Amino acid sequence: MLTPGDRAPLFAIKNADGGYWFSEEAGKPVVVSFVDELDEHLQQSDNLVWVVRKPCDPPEGVTVVLDDGQIAAKYGIGNASVLLDANLRVEAIVRRGEPIPDVPDTDLAAPVLRVPRVLEPEFCDELTRHYDRTGGTDSGFMRTDHGRTEIVHDHGHKRRQDLTLEDPFRAELKARVERRLLPEIQRAFQFTATRVERWIIACYEAETGGHFQAHRDNTTQATAHRRFAVTINLGDDFEGGELRFPEYGSRTYRANKGEALVFSCSLLHEVTRVTRGRRYCTLPFLH
Repeated sequence: MLTPGDRAPLFAIKNADGGYWFSEEAGKPVVVSFVDELDEHLQQSDNLVWVVRKPCDPPEGVTVVLDDGQIAAKYGIGNASVLLDANLRVEAIVRRGEPIPDVPDTDLAAPVLRVPRVLEPEFCDELTRHYDRTGGTDSGFMRTDHGRTEIVHDHGHKRRQDLTLEDPFRAELKARVERRLLPEIQRAFQFTATRVERWIIACYEAETGGHFQAHRDNTTQATAHRRFAVTINLGDDFEGGELRFPEYGSRTYRANKGEALVFSCSLLHEVTRVTRGRRYCTLPFLH
């Protein structure tokens, strides 16, 4: 049986839209209610997920998950509700008829490693000039549908242009990452990265509303191997375009020019909309 402080069991189901991942509810307090039928009391809660044994028509703003008993067994709280914080950890167990308490605001520091001087300013400028000469192509994101992982393009979820690097730029970037960044990751996380996925220059433009909504980087069959994500900004003449980790609060993170931010691919994160200029960056995944 769950108790306050425990992490909520995660689950995923197939539905008419392809699938539902409970982990994507992170970033805000959520109430998970195990009910057999419509309950007027529970309708008063925001961010409500019903786990039900038989189909029902929910009110607006309520997510319904049809359960054959497996999810309820993992939670072990009976016909009750569990209040979770933004990190999907148990705040309280709420019995039928009890009021649902408020979740106190938290502002935790996300586990992000900041490493300065990974790329020198002159090399950053070389890369941005190369991007401006060559240009990028529309960048999608991975989704699994019916057992297959495919690239999806949805500008409401992500708007970014990417350029894949070739030698000599790729080799020069690789050498700097290996020499200046990988030893710091080994020291901080005791993780030895031996593979890098993709060497790109990415560009978030204010003109096109560049952004990337909250997501995780390793939730599909084709991306599950990823361990750490790296963001290295190549310039600083832009506004917006900052990293936010909703599970840990509203604080945002921005790398200086040539500086790396490193974080686990399991963390929910977003890139806020760029409101002025262009944010150039390189974004390798380590495994």
